[in-house]
Order: sequence, then C-alpha cells, then structure tokens
Amino acid sequence: MVRGKTQMRRIENLASQQVTFSKHRRGLLKKAFELSMLCDAEIDLIVFSARGKLYEFASSRCREKQRKESFWFLTVNRKLSAMNKLLMEENDRLQKQVSDLVYQNGHMRQQVQNASVTTRNTSCESVITSGQFHHQQNLTA
Repeated sequence: MVRGKTQMRRIENLASQQVTFSKHRRGLLKKAFELSMLCDAEIDLIVFSARGKLYEFASSRCREKQRKESFWFLTVNRKLSAMNKLLMEENDRLQKQVSDLVYQNGHMRQQVQNASVTTRNTSCESVITSGQFHHQQNLTA
C-alpha cells in the first residue's frame, strides 16, 4: 500500500494537530538517535510544543560537553558574583567618601565665608575706631 503525498498546511483541528505533533516528534527524536549512533554525529535536538512544553535529545558526547560547559558557566558565575559583591562594596564606600567630602567642602566654605565677613567687619571697625575715617573727612572738607 502506497501513501499519497501529504499536503503541507496547518492542521486546524486541535486534536488531530496534537496527535500529528506527538507522532512526528517521536519520529524526529528516533531519527536523531539513529543518526548519532550510526554516524557518530553530535546531535542536540530541542522541540517546543505549541503549549511551550520542551522535548529534547542530546547525543552522549553533547551531554558531556553540556556538563563541562555548565560547570564552566557555574564557576564563571560564582567568580562574577564575588567580583560584583566587591565592586558594590567599593561603590558604597566611595559614595560615602564623596558624601563626606561634599559635607566637608560645604563646612569649609561656610568657615571661609564667615572669616571673610569677620575680616571685612574688623577692617571697617578699625578704620572708624582709629580715626582715619574722621581724618579723611577733615582733609576733604
């Protein structure tokens, strides 16, 4: 018995769609396994259903490679997390230092401004009290 050529179009009936997906998925996974065994090929196959369910196949060498990469990523992630923690602590320390310096700067500016006002007041008082102010008025008169 010969099968007819299947027309490639979307299956509208959800039950038929699910049955077809299940059969083709099993066939695809079987072919991936056969190809990896017969040809010593490295195969990674990932299939997501319409509902988002994951189906996967990985040949043995791919699984070993995945384990090694996973361990490497885990190690790198730990190192990056430790570095991130140190950088955040350093950032906090520097922000506190900047805040302290801004406060000190404002305090020093206040002191300089107060000293400047005091100096001006003192110089005016010295002119008045020393009589130079009266002396200059007499000269101009």
